[in-house]
Amino acid sequence: MRSHPEDKPYSCHLCQAKFTQRQHLTSHMKTHPRDKPYSCDFCQASFSQKGNLISHMRLHNGSKPYSCNRCYAKFARKRYLLVHMRSHTGEKPFSCDICPYKSAYQYRLVTHKRTHTGEKPYTCDVCHSEFTLRHNLTNHMKTHTGVKPFSCSYCNMKFALNRY
Repeated sequence: MRSHPEDKPYSCHLCQAKFTQRQHLTSHMKTHPRDKPYSCDFCQASFSQKGNLISHMRLHNGSKPYSCNRCYAKFARKRYLLVHMRSHTGEKPFSCDICPYKSAYQYRLVTHKRTHTGEKPYTCDVCHSEFTLRHNLTNHMKTHTGVKPFSCSYCNMKFALNRY
């Protein structure tokens, strides 16, 4: 059952959100940027809740407490494990609204939708070529440096990219 706004006596002085209980307001207040008392010792990240800092610290110390029971891959965060499990189950919850394409990963759907829109968000600062994917821009930038670290094993011709 939802409550009426007049039944919410506790309000946030920063954004005017209203709550039925004081503890809900207290939790809410921690979401505002200026109230993040838990700071990472290794980077500039700060958090409103201690549990979020603990989870973040795993990225620095390499701790991966969440294990896949099918392939034994390990993850720092539970949600990473849950996303990984889609590779085993075949679940594809992200669907294109224009064509039948489905993906297990949201970022792949976002990239796919660019095939319909023609969007190319990555632009070369040197020649202004545009790219759909960031790694295509990164590879393209190698053509401007003149560095050719890859060579053909037959003719020793050198290349900027390792696909020749």
